[in-house]
Amino acid sequence: MRVLEKKRTVEIVLIILLVLSLALNVSYSASSQRTVTLKSGIMSYTSDAYNTFTGWDWFTDRNTQLSIGVSRGGVLANYGPKIHGVDSSSPQPWDGVEYYCDPDTMIVAMTKDRYDITYGYFLDWKYGRYLSEDEKLARVSFSYNHENGFREDAPTQATAGLDPIQLDIKEDHTLIADSNWVQSTIYITNKYSEPVDAIYVYQDAAYLWLPDQNQLGVTPLFIEEISGSAPSYTTDFKTGLNNGTSQYIAGLYHQDRGIYSGLATENNNAILGVTSDYLLFTENDGDPLNLKYLDNENKDFADLIADIKNAADSSDGKYKNRFIAFPINQLAPGEQVTLNFYRLAIKDIDSDTHLSEVMQEVIDNAPTKLN
Repeated sequence: MRVLEKKRTVEIVLIILLVLSLALNVSYSASSQRTVTLKSGIMSYTSDAYNTFTGWDWFTDRNTQLSIGVSRGGVLANYGPKIHGVDSSSPQPWDGVEYYCDPDTMIVAMTKDRYDITYGYFLDWKYGRYLSEDEKLARVSFSYNHENGFREDAPTQATAGLDPIQLDIKEDHTLIADSNWVQSTIYITNKYSEPVDAIYVYQDAAYLWLPDQNQLGVTPLFIEEISGSAPSYTTDFKTGLNNGTSQYIAGLYHQDRGIYSGLATENNNAILGVTSDYLLFTENDGDPLNLKYLDNENKDFADLIADIKNAADSSDGKYKNRFIAFPINQLAPGEQVTLNFYRLAIKDIDSDTHLSEVMQEVIDNAPTKLN
């Protein structure tokens, strides 16, 4: 009797489990159809080690795939960021779009008695990361205190004879969900005991398509907007000074890969350009990007600005380097100045698209507008 009851009980339990299983399958299937698209917003993740580096922390927009990353170790730690195009469903930041590589930031400060120049990576930065609760805004921040000086692993052969720059600098690099750009806001405070003339230069020469490991398919695409005239572009190396009636976007374009990235600002004193040389480096015993030798020859401020404005005149095509330079005149001791620029990023451009249409797409997606 107990055996029959137990058998019947088991049969009933199996029937119930079968019914529940069918119900769960139906429910899961219906639910799957409702959630086919990926969640929107920005995600945070860490990628594996890359060559000699220990790994990277990334923020990635799930929709645009625009990503900002910072190395957690190695020679690139604590400064950046890189800006890539990363597939959020299968993040592999080293296998695709490289809008912007490691920044070759240069900073010059001149007082009545001093001429100081530094390369961004030489400084001892501290960094932090922030992601809003609604995942609509991500930010990477880098801070340099003038008392920190050079980082411990800065190459001594390149920093010999240089003094740490006496400016406090804070950089905020912000990614907003569904935007085609990263906004960079730079705060510079004068810690010298006298007024300072300074120049802050952001520059880089990205491959655009990282697996290529070269710029062979990359060309300048320099866009000019003049009030009252139709916008124009050139594929020549060129520079331009933003003012109240003219505004420029200094970019690179890879037609075969369908990738564009360019620098823009609404600052009316900024100089933008595409050159074949890195600004403020000097050739010394080989490639300046290996040893990071700086052009520390004492120059007049006006002459230095003129050199930057004319930087494209002797371009030979060795590199395709975008830059944006901010001259800062007579910043008083303790006074702070705020700089602002954007790094635009557009991909999946059809290779048959005429350059005039690429130009218009860039202008349409740029957050900067000429009044």
